[in-house]
Amino acid sequence: MMQALLGDEAEALLNALTHDPCVAVRPNMAKRKVKVVEGQTVPWSSLGRILTDRPAFTFDPLFHAGCYYVQEPSTLFVE
Repeated sequence: MMQALLGDEAEALLNALTHDPCVAVRPNMAKRKVKVVEGQTVPWSSLGRILTDRPAFTFDPLFHAGCYYVQEPSTLFVE
């Protein structure tokens, strides 16, 4: 059914679903202590960075303080 709906794009969807999702972070510039993160720059966001792996954010006090946001890279286009 998906093949009928998506046509040639069905294979790209299946490939995307077999890989781990990308994770990106965006610093909250309103906070004093902004965590500088190393990573690939998101092309459509001046602040967003794509991480190579997903760290355990729950152990980071800066995450809980709202110093940065964990987002899927496509959501950073709003900037």
